[in-house]
Amino acid sequence: MKEPLRPPMSKNKEKRSEIHAKLVRRSFRNMLSRKLTMLLLKELSSSVKREEGAEDLENTREVDETTCKPDDEEVEFFEF
Repeated sequence: MKEPLRPPMSKNKEKRSEIHAKLVRRSFRNMLSRKLTMLLLKELSSSVKREEGAEDLENTREVDETTCKPDDEEVEFFEF
């Protein structure tokens, strides 16, 4: 496998400048693409709205008859 060139490996000043410029452009493109990807993901996640009829834990929960209501006379004796 061919080892990638690094600027200090080249003795020629012009070639070294070209290699450095390529590395800088490549890192800038990578950084820019990461930022754009993150912005797109953030925008997509904020634009997604929950459906009205979507089933989740809150929608499918049934009323539990064993819970005490705040105005229950039998429980007024016990103050928490």
